[in-house]
Amino acid sequence: MHRNTSEEWAQLIFGNANLGDPRRTRRLALLASDMAENAGSSIVKASDTPAKMKPLIVSLEMRKYPLKRSPIQGSHKRVKR
Repeated sequence: MHRNTSEEWAQLIFGNANLGDPRRTRRLALLASDMAENAGSSIVKASDTPAKMKPLIVSLEMRKYPLKRSPIQGSHKRVKR
């Protein structure tokens, strides 16, 4: 039986996530892989660098201040709730 590595698993699960920027998707997959390898650890302990926690921080920020499209220009702006 073939066993997927944590990197393969994370890419399979999160590799197609639409986070608005491919870098965010890659960071999310890396964070998920680190967490899978360090099950039971906190996010901080599972991530060997603070930069790997960036997708989580961005995700939480996006939930707090979602992007809204401007009907005139089609641009995105952060809007406080």
